[in-house]
Amino acid sequence: MEALKILNSHIKTMSSREIAQLTGKQHHHVKRDIEVVCGQIGVGVSSLGHTYYDSQNRSQTEYRLNYDLTLTLITGYNANLRYRVIQRWKELEFGEQKQNLPEPPFQGDLYSQVQGMWESTGQALGMISKEVDGVKQGVAAVEQKVEEVLSRNAPPAGYDNMTGLEKFFGISSQKLKILARQDNVHRTRYVVRAPDGATATVTAYNVQQMEISVDNLLWNSTRPTEQFMQHPLVGRYSRIKLQAATRAATNASRKALTM
Repeated sequence: MEALKILNSHIKTMSSREIAQLTGKQHHHVKRDIEVVCGQIGVGVSSLGHTYYDSQNRSQTEYRLNYDLTLTLITGYNANLRYRVIQRWKELEFGEQKQNLPEPPFQGDLYSQVQGMWESTGQALGMISKEVDGVKQGVAAVEQKVEEVLSRNAPPAGYDNMTGLEKFFGISSQKLKILARQDNVHRTRYVVRAPDGATATVTAYNVQQMEISVDNLLWNSTRPTEQFMQHPLVGRYSRIKLQAATRAATNASRKALTM
């Protein structure tokens, strides 16, 4: 038992309060997201709970997530928020490694050369990352053209194409594609066959991740009128249609968890 405590003390975690600070979200919203995600993947959220005391010395609960659970949670957040959390994880990982590094066995010019090579490698990796981003944008443009083909075949389980998602959420496919790109929603491809025998490849999107993206869309939007909402990236959309679709999706998820 003592050995298990020592092992757990060395496992790095990130608290829900720190995630809230990094993303600018309210703590109770982050806790809600964690509870939803853990329910979907079958992780007991009670095992993640820890007690802390707020500024008024009241006992409160926070969740502490390991690396895998943290990445699973922020999959539904936008790219900017994901970047902040990932950078913090890098500080936790590499900051401790730097503290534990022994003194180099050599000094002087040779050590300076090795350090310079390490910095050059980091710069080269940064350039490669930018090139990869450019390739991804090109692939996204090609996928958009393929999606114009009407689908007559059912997508894989847990996925749907933009035609189905548009009907499901009550929001245009153009705006949903913006959300999917922003939040890096997982995509897959499947082959459809027309009545004349011709085939085409269509892209389908993970429905659960799209539900999280749409939920974040509501939280980050303003309501200029009674009927419409306004989002800085997506633009204007119907609040009534989207809330009705979101309620239906929430009820379906709760029903699936109780089965």
